[in-house]
Amino acid sequence: MLTIGTFDGVHRGHRFLLEQARERAAEHGFGLVIVTFDPSPAVVLRPGLRRYQLCTAEQKLRLLVALDPAAIFQLPFTAELSRWSASQFMDALEGRLDVRELWLGEDFHFGRDREGGLTMLIERARTSGFALHVVPRGLDDAAGISSTRIRQALTRGAVEEALSLLGYPYTLDLDSPVEQGPINGLVLSRYMVPESLAIPAPGAYAALWSAPNGEPRPVVCLVEDGAAVPVAVVQPADAFGPGEVEFIARLGESSGTDRLPALFARAAATIANWRRPVFAATGRL
Repeated sequence: MLTIGTFDGVHRGHRFLLEQARERAAEHGFGLVIVTFDPSPAVVLRPGLRRYQLCTAEQKLRLLVALDPAAIFQLPFTAELSRWSASQFMDALEGRLDVRELWLGEDFHFGRDREGGLTMLIERARTSGFALHVVPRGLDDAAGISSTRIRQALTRGAVEEALSLLGYPYTLDLDSPVEQGPINGLVLSRYMVPESLAIPAPGAYAALWSAPNGEPRPVVCLVEDGAAVPVAVVQPADAFGPGEVEFIARLGESSGTDRLPALFARAAATIANWRRPVFAATGRL
């Protein structure tokens, strides 16, 4: 059983497709193989595209592994791969995998100039002898769940909306801070974020910070417009290293370090009253 997709963010619509394919594979005694790409094709095909991807390669793998497939192949998407025809790509897959069924989202296209689509795959399935399953886009309040819609929510700072579409809080993995220091009784740590990764709109956010093997704690996450180091995390701690920050709620604009204690108090109260929601995958068959 094979499924192919960029799966940027592995949102609730992606999960629906993948869970349906996994259940079908289990019914027939097959394993589910996921083929995906990193970086997102758009990042390679549109040089200069910034703040686009919803997850890193490592985050995507963690999210996909949680779905318990038999195998995951995360292919490096390069300019050379973008020049492959859809037929070349399918030849390569079928030459390495015993494809019994192919599961795809309804808007999936691949190959040079996006030539590989439903019409091409119907004919390919007929000649190769595999079954083709196309899963319509998941719906949420009559609107389609898509990576594009999640990006649009983030550009508005609507992290609660992004959470409801993703099924989990939008999360940034952050390396060691490039700058750190005490401000008004708190510690402010500034982090670089790769330009390919999406970040929420400028402002202050109630967030959860998790250091490696540590318990999540409330923080304020500041996102600054056009800054060379765009993300700062604020908490009452002595030191701040690598970790991940989950965006829970927007607190408003960030307008000076004198407001940090009040923002942190609001963030802590928001987190104290927040319960991690459980969202089912969503879609149609």
